[in-house]
Amino acid sequence: MKYLSFLSEIGKLKDIERTGWKIYKVKNPESVADHSHRTAIMAMLYSKSLGLDEDKCVKMAIVHDLEEVYTGDIATRADEKNQTVNNVKKEKIEENAFNRLMKLLDDKKEITELWQEYHECKTPEAKWVNDLDKIEMVLQALDYKKGKRTKEDLEEFFQTSGPRIKTKKGKELWNKIRKGYLEL
Repeated sequence: MKYLSFLSEIGKLKDIERTGWKIYKVKNPESVADHSHRTAIMAMLYSKSLGLDEDKCVKMAIVHDLEEVYTGDIATRADEKNQTVNNVKKEKIEENAFNRLMKLLDDKKEITELWQEYHECKTPEAKWVNDLDKIEMVLQALDYKKGKRTKEDLEEFFQTSGPRIKTKKGKELWNKIRKGYLEL
């Protein structure tokens, strides 16, 4: 019973469409929950073979966008001038939203530590899950293009993600997805 309010609140992530896909007129775009789910599966499949703490990576992927219950999905754009808020303000808005959400939990230590670790992006696990967040996005772009769910060029998703990939495996996966996208 004690978790039901929190679970109902985060359940709203299923109804929050990813903003970037809406900008590019994708038909029936994925939700934040959809994105987080596949990011977590990716963490499960790859993390252990990279010598990382698989459980931590999966959990981090699950919680990395929880604040979007209140903020919505604030898209990162290739040109920051096209964003609704700049990156510094975005971080503060997201932190405030996360703290608001955590007020629904008495036992919030693990979720808070995972979320903070992800956003500080200093540990190998956090760097990997940050990469997976971007890799999942470009994989979704590839899937949308293959499925002809938009007529728009989704190049901006590669422009915003490529320079921010930090790990060797992340770069390898990103390049493979990019190659597939360019071959369409």
